[in-house]
Amino acid sequence: MKTALKAERKTPEWVKVSQLLFDTENHRLPKSEKKTTQESLLRIMDRTFNPEVIGRSIADNGFFAEDPMVVIPAPDDKYTVVEGNRRLAALKLLLEPELRPLSREPELWKSLAERLKKNHFDISEVPVVKHKNRDELRTFLGFRHIAGILKWDPLSKARFINFLIEQDGTQAEFADIARETGAGPNTIRDYYIAYRIYLQAKDHLEIDTREFEKNFSIMVRALSDKRINDFIHLDKKKSPFQLRNPIKTASSDALAELIGFIYGTPEERPVLNDSRQLAALGAVLADPVALDNLRTNRNLDLGYALTGGQIKTLLGNLSKAGYHLQEALRSVHLYAKDPKAIDAVRRCAKNMWAILRNYPQIMNEVTHET
Repeated sequence: MKTALKAERKTPEWVKVSQLLFDTENHRLPKSEKKTTQESLLRIMDRTFNPEVIGRSIADNGFFAEDPMVVIPAPDDKYTVVEGNRRLAALKLLLEPELRPLSREPELWKSLAERLKKNHFDISEVPVVKHKNRDELRTFLGFRHIAGILKWDPLSKARFINFLIEQDGTQAEFADIARETGAGPNTIRDYYIAYRIYLQAKDHLEIDTREFEKNFSIMVRALSDKRINDFIHLDKKKSPFQLRNPIKTASSDALAELIGFIYGTPEERPVLNDSRQLAALGAVLADPVALDNLRTNRNLDLGYALTGGQIKTLLGNLSKAGYHLQEALRSVHLYAKDPKAIDAVRRCAKNMWAILRNYPQIMNEVTHET
């Protein structure tokens, strides 16, 4: 029988803010902005992560000891902040006047520092939990930011998942990463593949990926549609190591086209107006005639109509509406004078009248019956 292992107890310790460094390997930062100077990192934190929100809280309430930052050792008796870089940016700008010109709003930080002083809060030292190295933090960061209470944005999640898989190398398994992070294996897989596709597009195909970065989650959702995967010849059943370059060179043009359909190109707008249209895009990509039309007209609704999907959607919506209206008939007479019910009926009537205009024979029937 295995002996139960006790979790190592970590007690917060107080260290000087001057000993704390921004993390050059922060997974929320784009790859191009890693391994840069502390001043550059402060500038990025100020412009990207709104540390002034935390700065106002610290100026009015002090630093909350109940939420220590997480650090690992760095040279010269310093510590790298692995968890809490946004808080560190606020602390630095409150305490170090010479750094404020790096901010977009130096005068704001000056006024917040004066407010802090007036409230008599000493933030020169703050609580941290020390760890020996990043490996000790894998599970903590994964669960906290992938499935936990402080979720990162989709691209940051994908960067971290990629980091974990890269660390494990050829031994990496989606199921193992899922257990570490609290997410499902399929979720981990799709985030990883979407990130590797993003790198292929950016680094090898030289595609403009700015919109991809802003709306990364759309590609993650797209990968749940087998028809879209088939279009780019993506086999998701492979291991993480085999999926490091998920799209073969022969399918590069198809990938570029898919990214253009989803995110647009410098010359053309995307064909998607909403991520809910991914199913329609999948149907069009699987239909040669509809795909040809989409390439020519870049009109997804028209392409989807050619697949027969639009009539299916219409019939489905009308069927659901008919069912719900029938259910409403059971009790609508009880609320004939209720203002909310009157407003809801008015909206239904207006929509039904707009529909009937397309079916004059039915309108005549209904008018005659009434």
